[in-house]
Amino acid sequence: ESKRRWLSLTAIVLALFAAAGVYGFFAGGHASRLVDATSVAIAEGLGEAGFQVDDVTLNGRHRADKAAIIEALGVSRGDPLLAFDAEAARERLLAIDWVKDVRIMRRLPDTLGVTITEFEPFAIWQEEGRLVLIDRDGAVITTDGVAQFRDLPMIVGKGAAPHAAALIDTLRQFGRIAPQVRAAVYVREGRWNLHMANDIVVMLPETGVERALGWLDRKVVEEDILKRAIVSIDLRFDGKIHILPQGGAAQPGDGEAT
Repeated sequence: ESKRRWLSLTAIVLALFAAAGVYGFFAGGHASRLVDATSVAIAEGLGEAGFQVDDVTLNGRHRADKAAIIEALGVSRGDPLLAFDAEAARERLLAIDWVKDVRIMRRLPDTLGVTITEFEPFAIWQEEGRLVLIDRDGAVITTDGVAQFRDLPMIVGKGAAPHAAALIDTLRQFGRIAPQVRAAVYVREGRWNLHMANDIVVMLPETGVERALGWLDRKVVEEDILKRAIVSIDLRFDGKIHILPQGGAAQPGDGEAT
């Protein structure tokens, strides 16, 4: 059986060289079609010689749907291994939720190896009432099952996703503030409003966000400012802090963002 397989393989390889010779003499469209047809015949011949898909290994999958991956691969047991279009299958797999990258390898004589790299969830993004899970770079991971990640930071607004990481990284430097942020609302380029757990809105500046949060952090320590009867804290203007108390007019803060 082994001898017959290798004799068949030898005949196929010789056919390949013959096809290459024909292509060298004829560079027109007919020759190209001949080579394409010959390539298919060679792949099928190799399948008959024993190079058929008998096993598919899948690594790296944790959250991506296994059934969807199998369907996207589009391969069946007994298919010629070398005729499998790995690039087309990769493009189909990249369209599946959670799949960030894919590597497909043919392992002779009969195995197809698939390695999945999945996205890492970073935040929940709300835009026009729709909730989606995003990664650190702002790429959309999925719209399904978002509620199970409710402990992740919530960002809101059109265009917010690509800018979320910079804000969240800065917030995480302030352990007394970050846990109280219910949502960060993207106002415009470089501008966020923080909606706090007790309904206070903190308006951050376009630049100097870390400095402004440092001032707020000191006020949390000194006077527990986020527990006061306040509607908003405006930190947009460097050195000028405006606090709007409940039921009253805006007042200058008693400190500076320095």
